Amino acid sequence: MPTYRAGKIPAEPLAFLAADQDELFAILDRIDESLRSILGRGFSADAFVGIAGSIRKLSDTLGLHDRREELHLFPRIDGHVPGHCGSHRIDHRQLRGLIERLRKTVLDVESSKLHGTSVREMTSCAGEISDRLRAHIRREREELYPFAKTLLSGAELTACDIAMADESQGDR
Repeated sequence: MPTYRAGKIPAEPLAFLAADQDELFAILDRIDESLRSILGRGFSADAFVGIAGSIRKLSDTLGLHDRREELHLFPRIDGHVPGHCGSHRIDHRQLRGLIERLRKTVLDVESSKLHGTSVREMTSCAGEISDRLRAHIRREREELYPFAKTLLSGAELTACDIAMADESQGDR
């Protein structure tokens, strides 16, 4: 992950956000591998652990990524084009809701509060999260970030990166 030290910022603007996304893709790959296993061979402890073990990391990484965008990038873009980032904020809320739904379903399975549809609900929700988050990240990479890089001045991008870096230092 990019770091900020004594006036040094990442060479590529918005590098912190791209690094978050790379980490999210790796988590989604693990979830997808577990889903393929369940759908191809049936429910197994290993596949369950692959999904259950990814939820906290997914939630934490996505939470940090969303916070960076919503506190540091979106207000700068909205300062030039009011409301431009609204659909991204909606995506963030919906994805957090899906992750919470998956967390509850996994807890039901872990605590043996199995319903006839628990495993199906878990795999359906995990698949929806993977599909929607991958689409969201693609939209950010292909539309939002290039737009931000052309809209915002070098000073605004630098201020955004420094704010994200300072926040990252506080998370350690």
